[in-house]
Amino acid sequence: MNQKYKSLIAIVLAVWLFGMGFVVGKDAGSKSAPASSTQQVTEEAQVAEKPTKPNLGGSTDNGGTNNGGATNNGGATDNGTNNGGTTNNGGANNGGSTAVDPTQYSKDQIIQMMNYYVNLVKSESNMTATKTEVIKVEVTDCSVPALVNTINGIVAGVIGDESESITYSFVNDKEAGGGTPFSLIPPTNKQFEVTAEGVASASVTKDENGNYVYTVVLVPESTTMASPEPRFNATAIGYLDLAGIDVSPAKIEQADMSYPGSTVSITVDANDRVVKLYNKLPMSGVGKAKLGLSGEASFEGALDETWVFTY
Repeated sequence: MNQKYKSLIAIVLAVWLFGMGFVVGKDAGSKSAPASSTQQVTEEAQVAEKPTKPNLGGSTDNGGTNNGGATNNGGATDNGTNNGGTTNNGGANNGGSTAVDPTQYSKDQIIQMMNYYVNLVKSESNMTATKTEVIKVEVTDCSVPALVNTINGIVAGVIGDESESITYSFVNDKEAGGGTPFSLIPPTNKQFEVTAEGVASASVTKDENGNYVYTVVLVPESTTMASPEPRFNATAIGYLDLAGIDVSPAKIEQADMSYPGSTVSITVDANDRVVKLYNKLPMSGVGKAKLGLSGEASFEGALDETWVFTY
């Protein structure tokens, strides 16, 4: 299981157990140690094949000049002037295909390119990837309302206020701990996929460096213990799978989760490489746990995660 989800699950379970009225020490709900570049990968890390770039009817110009046009050696007349064998390098795109402005892409085209680019970076063999993540969780109610502030103080101590960063150096598909881009970059150990049905909005903008930023916002989803997998988040970022978690001697009786609209954003440079991936997974939940007595707690939170890639 991916480390960040282990950490989130530990926090959420602690919230729901605390909601029964048991005030325990910080260590009882302590966050798992952050992943490191030398952590042992328990699942067999897979390597992905390079995806095929969609043909959207033209080549994408990401700011570079295309000088691939044929040389005019035939003495042809260009606006009345004989260029006598001079190569035509004056056009932005002389290769015979029409340059496409990604900011004008349709929703379906953006989805195609998002699927391509995220799976492209998940299939890279040699690169450095730095992941920075921030986890926020706040208890909004519990069975003993007077304890809400106390519980939030404990949760804040568990999570901490600062972001956590880790850098992976991939050489020939693997990093030091045996992980691969496919096994570590969300959604972990699976192909990235968003669909028109699962995307509420899609856009492309150009940043200050001339890079294209592709962004999709997913439709809201809700899950229960009986049906814990949010269909669209599962193949775009991930989710908290609380079903079947052993918290003996306690027992989780209810785990209702809501994902109100996750965001995935990628930044593509002039060399058609993904240089950044950003995921935001907002969530809220209502849970019930039993340890002799039953108690209930609700929370709101979010995971913000940024990956920066260098080649």
